Amino acid sequence: MPWRYTTADYRAAVLTHLGGPPFTGRPAEAPWNPGLPDALEELGVRIEEETALDVLLSDLAR
Repeated sequence: MPWRYTTADYRAAVLTHLGGPPFTGRPAEAPWNPGLPDALEELGVRIEEETALDVLLSDLAR
């Protein structure tokens, strides 16, 4: 299962990192979270893992 790659995680990252580069192309299917491709198309922002580093490191610290 992908880590921190759900619709909720994506939406939170977009809110935190407004003005990210545009998402291009078509999103792949996400069997672990069927709503994710729709959210990617709706919001149209690419979120790089590096921009969410603080959240990822916080997960690892637990």
